[in-house]
Amino acid sequence: MDAEELLKRYAAGERDFSGIDLSGADLRETNLEGIDLSGADLREAQLKFIDLSGANLSGADLRKAFLKSANLRRANFNNANLRFAFLMHAKMDEVTAIDADLRDTILENAWIENAVLRRAKLKRAKMSRGVFTETDFSHADLYFARIKSAGMFKNNFTGANLNRISTNQTSFHECNFTNCCLRKAHIPEMEIRLRDAIFCNTIMPDGSIRNDHCR
Repeated sequence: MDAEELLKRYAAGERDFSGIDLSGADLRETNLEGIDLSGADLREAQLKFIDLSGANLSGADLRKAFLKSANLRRANFNNANLRFAFLMHAKMDEVTAIDADLRDTILENAWIENAVLRRAKLKRAKMSRGVFTETDFSHADLYFARIKSAGMFKNNFTGANLNRISTNQTSFHECNFTNCCLRKAHIPEMEIRLRDAIFCNTIMPDGSIRNDHCR
């Protein structure tokens, strides 16, 4: 199925396009709110400014997809493959991306609030200048992620791997680092940037363990 046929059928009221092949498709600036693209092949698709709010993209293959400034609010990316995807300036409020593969993904200037990225793979993700608020990163792997000049507010990093992250000019306001690994993380002005964070069995950059908030 090509992009033209998809849009025609969507306009006619069809919503279930699960498992279809749209690799390389050009769907820029289209409205596909609430569409079911679960298990679809969207590799290298051009999706700039697309509206996929409330869409089901669980298990979809979005490797190298171009989603700059996309509206992804409330979308389901559980078990999706977004490796090397371009999500700069994407709006991702209330997204669920449990067990999603976001390795090497560009999330710079993205807006993520009240999202669930539990157990997501975020190795080497570029998250600089993004805003991340009240998001569940529990047991996620953020090894070597770049989180420079970002806004981090009340996020849950319980059990997450933040080994070797780089966080210049990023403060983690009221973030929960219980059972989290921050070994060899680069956090300039650490006492200021983490001053109101929650620590319990937290491995710090120097290998020490903080238990400030264990009960």
